[in-house]
Amino acid sequence: MKTRCGACGTQLDSGETIDVAGRGPRCYSCFNHETADRLGIDFDEPQFQPIVIEDADGRPHTFRFRSMLVPTGHEMEALETIDDPHEGYRFAILGDFEADAWELFRRLYAKMRAEIATRHVERAEFGWQLTADQRLVGRIEWDPNSDARLPLVVIDGKPFTWEQVGHMLMTFEGFTLEARVKDTIEVLGDRD
Repeated sequence: MKTRCGACGTQLDSGETIDVAGRGPRCYSCFNHETADRLGIDFDEPQFQPIVIEDADGRPHTFRFRSMLVPTGHEMEALETIDDPHEGYRFAILGDFEADAWELFRRLYAKMRAEIATRHVERAEFGWQLTADQRLVGRIEWDPNSDARLPLVVIDGKPFTWEQVGHMLMTFEGFTLEARVKDTIEVLGDRD
């Protein structure tokens, strides 16, 4: 579904819109400009070209970048260009308001390369299984096929239903599961 930015009139896809309470939809550029004005800070919105990174299997993944002012600083996000918003890789980093955009990009890029080079699941004879390091890392999303009652876990850029994750874990029946949930955004600066 397309909408228009209430400030500049640019036509936007649903994933490119920020709805500002009482002001309407905004593109990221207009949102950043209005936020910088309200905060009284200079913000030179960086524009990075899409890049391609190969995963552990040598498959290419194309990423686009989004830079945004948030109440706690400057967030930079890398989103894999895939039609389905419930799959693909997504990485984010948060710096101070004064953070150098190139430094944020450099740190985000290093994080992307390290994480995309690691496999957590592999296809085996009886379906998907954890790799030999027995470590399951994924991003929690909502499963549109469960009326938002169950999570969808994006592992190695692929979406897995809660049932599929359970199937992978049954290989370890009798073992102990130690789960940890953490924020997806890596925080830099004075907050380290």
